[in-house]
Amino acid sequence: MVMKVKKFSKDLPNFTYDEKGDWVDLYVNWACVTKNEEFYIENAQKLKLQEFNPENELWYYEGEIVIVGLGVAIELPYFHEAQIRPRSSTFKKTGLLLTNSIGTIDEFYKGDLDEWMGMFYATRDGHINRFDRLLQFKVEQKMVKPEIEYVEKLGNNNRGG
Repeated sequence: MVMKVKKFSKDLPNFTYDEKGDWVDLYVNWACVTKNEEFYIENAQKLKLQEFNPENELWYYEGEIVIVGLGVAIELPYFHEAQIRPRSSTFKKTGLLLTNSIGTIDEFYKGDLDEWMGMFYATRDGHINRFDRLLQFKVEQKMVKPEIEYVEKLGNNNRGG
């Protein structure tokens, strides 16, 4: 499988892939903070309401929205999608929750300006640094369109769920 990757910053680290796992870490290239509920991710890169300080830290406070640009646009193979999730340590270290829990990027989001991003809700005060690894992704084949048949009974044992 070949994925073409455009980096938005030359100093952004290259992906590394752990042969023991099936996830690839994403690095924070830029970030901004907002309290405005009507602030949309599409405006994040243009407005950058609060950016990294000279030490490459971005401070946020409980209740704020933290938007991160991941510094890459990727051309996925046809009929595949990328599933983006927080790394297991993200919440413990930062108190940040990914607002949509899981992000899905399909193979059609592949333009030169289609930078991958994430939006988090801050549950406590904290900070992140440029090139932190908050998110990870894996690429999977999309679900084959099922044929749906509606029935009155399935005829299987109940498991009590």
